[in-house]
Amino acid sequence: MLRTISCPEFQLISDGFQVSGLLQQLQENPDVYDKYAFRKDDRQGMPSPHVDAPDVWVRFNPADRMDKMSVQEFAGEHISQWYAEAYKISEIFPLAALVMRQVVGEILGGIYIIRVPPKKSVKARIDGSWHSHFYDKYLVCLTNSPTGKFWWENNTMVPKAGELWKFEDDIWHGLVNDSETEDMIIATFNIRTFARAVAENAPKLQMAETPTEQLFVDSKNFGVLEFDPNKDMHLADNLWSMEMEIPAGKMIGKHVHDYTHISMLTKGRGILEKFRPNEELPFQQLELDATNGAVTTVIDADIYHRYKAIEDSQWFCIHSSLNVGE
Repeated sequence: MLRTISCPEFQLISDGFQVSGLLQQLQENPDVYDKYAFRKDDRQGMPSPHVDAPDVWVRFNPADRMDKMSVQEFAGEHISQWYAEAYKISEIFPLAALVMRQVVGEILGGIYIIRVPPKKSVKARIDGSWHSHFYDKYLVCLTNSPTGKFWWENNTMVPKAGELWKFEDDIWHGLVNDSETEDMIIATFNIRTFARAVAENAPKLQMAETPTEQLFVDSKNFGVLEFDPNKDMHLADNLWSMEMEIPAGKMIGKHVHDYTHISMLTKGRGILEKFRPNEELPFQQLELDATNGAVTTVIDADIYHRYKAIEDSQWFCIHSSLNVGE
């Protein structure tokens, strides 16, 4: 029987998760801890809350961007990827799949494993990043002592091995391990749930279908545009292309063509989403990055798609001239 807790910030979702295999892999591969010092660096002259707690970066913004971005940029909008360390502790993959199934997840974001040694802690913190706001946060306890506590504001709870908890990280919270001998180890999962995505996107989808929102008339071919893209048309024999400048944070709205075409990102970085007809949720999300050169993608006929710029972007749609105006 599940334990109960009368607090909306923390909810016990399930228990009985098998974690012994993952724990054994962590013991056999101690080198996976603290491969990245990103969360351990000083913040504005203050020690990081995580300085006393070794961690494993399992999944997040690609690691090769870490040294090129500020803390805020690195925790900003992105599509998370598996880190190399995940493959040394491969039991994390089925555990992540089970957690996603349990909470009916739509998008899997970052995953960390945090080890709090005896008499150590993760200091008080509030996470206000994009990553924190976009995803709901869950933890699975891998091992703990009766004195290992997760605290928030004026409350505490002692997670037990195999339990899955949902928690809020936009309030003051931390970890304290008062044990003399035992580690406290938890795995945190950032998940965009199906229910939350549908609820939050529904008004936006409805708004996008409102004629007054369509700044350009041809909504079938060019989508709902929330900015002036400085469109430029290029024609050559049987080809034509449309060149657009998309400011960071802006979007070419969801639209469709009845023929296959090519899109090319030549500057910037953003997310391309693809939708099947009559479906409101994307079946594919691609993070495109033209930092090291242009990126080309093929979009099949009758597949709805939209592009949202994370950085200022230059975008080309390339079509057959036989399809102009269709």
